Amino acid sequence: MVRGLPLDVIAKLKPIYSSLSEDSLLSRCLDGKTQNQNEALNGMFWERVLKGVFNGAEVLQLGIYDAVAHFNFGCPTVKILEELGLSPGQYCLTEYQKADSVRVFKANYKEQEVNKCQQ
Repeated sequence: MVRGLPLDVIAKLKPIYSSLSEDSLLSRCLDGKTQNQNEALNGMFWERVLKGVFNGAEVLQLGIYDAVAHFNFGCPTVKILEELGLSPGQYCLTEYQKADSVRVFKANYKEQEVNKCQQ
């Protein structure tokens, strides 16, 4: 018995893999001067939903929604909470603003040419 992806799936995926392995694309990843934004988002998610604690599907989904919104929009995540009928307190607002400031500072720091080789 032969196992693997069906041929029609392979036919659809092969061009994608070919384009992702082009030298022009891969050359941008040399010298370790790239930052994987997915890892940053992943870190934001696991800050909200702890790995060592059991969480149901609803908690996981809310954690993902909140992390994505905060990653993409920063503090305006508070507006989303308000739309859901949740009133964020002063501590929530302060922490969101602090997290935004730290995130922007780190991104700007890492973007400086002088600091890229230290990542």
